[in-house]
Order: sequence, then C-alpha cells, then structure tokens
Amino acid sequence: MFIFPKQKTFNIGGIKIGGQMNNPPVLIGTIFYKGQDIFTDETKGIFNKKIAKRLIENQEKLFHETGIPCMIDVCGDSKDKILRNIDFVLDITDLPIIIDSPDPNVRMAGLQHAQEIGIIDRIIYNSINMSIKPFEIREIKESGIESAILLCYNPKDSSLNGRIKLLETGAGLIKKGLIDVAKECGITKPLIDTAISPIGNGAGSAIRAIMAVKSKFGFPVGNAIHNAVRSCNWIKDKELLMQIDCASNSLVRIIGADFIMYGPIEHSEKVYRNIFLVECIVGEVLEEIGFKIEKDHPYNRLVSI
Repeated sequence: MFIFPKQKTFNIGGIKIGGQMNNPPVLIGTIFYKGQDIFTDETKGIFNKKIAKRLIENQEKLFHETGIPCMIDVCGDSKDKILRNIDFVLDITDLPIIIDSPDPNVRMAGLQHAQEIGIIDRIIYNSINMSIKPFEIREIKESGIESAILLCYNPKDSSLNGRIKLLETGAGLIKKGLIDVAKECGITKPLIDTAISPIGNGAGSAIRAIMAVKSKFGFPVGNAIHNAVRSCNWIKDKELLMQIDCASNSLVRIIGADFIMYGPIEHSEKVYRNIFLVECIVGEVLEEIGFKIEKDHPYNRLVSI
C-alpha cells in the first residue's frame, strides 16, 4: 500500500478522517437527492419517513459491523427543506452531517440552523469552490464551522495541474487558491474533493489527483467517483450500472482516498461489502510491512471470524 508524507487527521463529530491508509476511509451516502424514490411529493419535499429512517440506520449498522466509518450527505433545494431534512436526520443518528445544496442561500440557512441548535461541530459545508461569493465567506466564518469540502473543479483545465493550481492560486478563476479561501472562512478541517469528471473529460486526472493532493498538502482527500460511472450512458442495463457504480469506489480507495462520496444511500450495503474487502487486503499488507492497525480495523474483524 502507499505510504504518504506527513498527513493530517481530523475528528469531525466523533468520526476520524484522514491520515495514512491504516485509517479506513469514511463512506458518505447521500439522502434527499433529486429524484430519490423515497419522495411522495418531491416538489413539497414530502418523503416516506419510515424508509428514510431505515436507510440511515442501515448505513450506520454497516459502520458498526465493519469498522468502516460513515457520514451522511443531506440534500435540500430550499431553506424549508434543508432544515426539515437536517432535523429528521438528527433525530435518528449522531453521525456527522454534510450540508449539500446547489443554492448557497440554502446552505447558509442550514449553517445558521446548525449553529442555533448547537451542532455546528457535526457539520461539514459542501462546498467551497470557485463560485464562492463574499457573503458566503463572511457567513461561513461567522457560523464557527470548522470543516468544509473544497471542490477543486477547474472548468478551464481538468488536468491534474489545473486542479492543483485551483487549490494553490485560484488558477486565474478566483483571486486566491481554495485552501486560502478556506482559511479566510475559518475552516480548520478542510476535506479536498478532487472533483470527478466524466470519463474522457478528466476522470483519470481526478483519480490521479487523490495521490497528488494527499502527498502535497496532507489533507484528507476523496471524491464522488460514482458520478463518472453515471456519465456512462452506453451502459443500458440498470442493474449492471449499479454494480459497476458500487464497485468503482474500490478504485479510489486503493490509491489512498480518505473519504468516498458513494452516492445514493440506498447503495450502502453493496458499497460497504466492496470496501470491506479492500480494507481487509489493505490491512493485511500494512501488517506485513510493520504498520500498526487498530483492533477494530476491518482486517482484524475478518481474521477474528
């Protein structure tokens, strides 16, 4: 397995993320995304609470069974919906929550709510990117949030170099690099998303960037590789597409990803089984080369069966 230069490890809401590969990756399932089957009226944001609860609990159960930690990516496209969705998840689990919306005003509403109810230490902001506005920087800082995802999507240069430049200098798209923007926002626990692209349009660079970014900056790094698979419109069989989607997460982990945004939380069972196998192999190699792995590491759970 790969051994990286000095790495940073963060604790976010009781979940450890980052470090060397002896720390299992954090698996992140998404709920309340557009088009999810749990909605009975998506326009109003009304969903089947029983099914949603089961999905959240199942991901957490897999965490405790395998030793592979998880978080929840909570979506919402309006202020009312994001607050309702956050509160619903909070009633079910103590896991960290990622606030996810295409609208920065909705994300701000989620941040303010988290601050008001005293759970800001469990929140990750998704995301700080090239489109960030001054009011967003100001409100992120005022919220007191410590962690955010830095999305190194560079539409003008999808190469590895283009992604690195966006993090370091802004790549001519913004006045300063995303890492400095995050510091301005008061973020002390940045998570770098290498911004997966469609296959043939930078997907390989986004995967390659996992090793490069982790080596260069030492921050926890990952991406949502399932988005590259979902861009493969030539795969017509839906079941086959889902299998490839779930299995693709193994690819980014084997080269060092600290977190994997695997997409629909419905896929948690298949994703966890894939990554559990990877972690058992990783653990075996690390043990062989003299690296310490914790007693609750997936490999130790396997050998104790």
